[in-house]
Amino acid sequence: MYARRCLYILKYLKENNINLRYPIRTLFGTAEETGMEDVPYYLDNQPSPAFAFSPDADFPLCNGEKGNFQAKATAKAQCVNILEMEGGEVVNAVPDTARAVIRTSRTCLPKEEGIDISKTEDGFEIVAHGVAGHASRPESTVNAIGVLVDYILSNELADEAEIPFLEFVEKLMADYNGRGLDVYTEDDKFGKITIIGGTCGITDGHLWQTMDSRYPTSTTGEELEEKILKASEGCMTIEILGSEKPFYIEADSAPIRACIDAYNEVTGENKKPFTIGGGTYARNFPYAVSFGPEHMDRPFPDFVGDIHSADEGARISDMLEALKIYIKAMLKLQQIEF
Repeated sequence: MYARRCLYILKYLKENNINLRYPIRTLFGTAEETGMEDVPYYLDNQPSPAFAFSPDADFPLCNGEKGNFQAKATAKAQCVNILEMEGGEVVNAVPDTARAVIRTSRTCLPKEEGIDISKTEDGFEIVAHGVAGHASRPESTVNAIGVLVDYILSNELADEAEIPFLEFVEKLMADYNGRGLDVYTEDDKFGKITIIGGTCGITDGHLWQTMDSRYPTSTTGEELEEKILKASEGCMTIEILGSEKPFYIEADSAPIRACIDAYNEVTGENKKPFTIGGGTYARNFPYAVSFGPEHMDRPFPDFVGDIHSADEGARISDMLEALKIYIKAMLKLQQIEF
């Protein structure tokens, strides 16, 4: 959808015979959610653009992105009562479903909101439900893994060996700003840190849980690792899946002003750049930003989902507006001395 819009920019420039001071190239990436390994390959084989923007955020313009820390925690103790456990699809999203199969001699378990229970040969299958969302925007989410772990602990279904790790997961899920793990921090550019649990499972009899943190300049990936290990009280090991520092471009730089001015001229607004917790292709280029096209302040109909949610969608009117903004921004960028 976004790629098609970028092609229309080139189509407009070509059909209107607009002379370009700088060549414009549209790049198509296929790994934005899985590590962005395609960008290093591109930069190893092609010259870096003087300036680039990724149409993968909110309008008006994002001139900074939080650091990203991802890790996998694995329990040292082996499972006893928990025969199966799984939840989530990807590390960087809050899951809306998680399930566990628990061995127990009990004949019934209490009903709770958000929990489905069914009998198995050795005990019960417990399915927890939550509200999904992107790791960078956990405010309106409910983590199904957290719901499941809370149920297991509160109903004393875990073996003594399993409890320490489950209590660590409970700390992780207790507060998406990191207070449960004592990693809370904030700064004046990016605001508060966020941290969520993305996926969980059992491998070779050991429980594991992944986590995704979007952090400001007031901490580092190394500090997060140290504090998370301290919060675990020795019940687990940790594997770092990825760690990227925050990046920030001053709002008064010429390319940023060109893009913001284009947005404000088309919309009649007077918006300023902002920073986000999400990660886009922009952070992988020497000089780039994320520039629209979302408008999260404009409510969707009930049948349309948010970013990374079921039935994700976009308004046609917003897409057409974005096209005008991008064309005008391209023309303004041609006037800058790079």
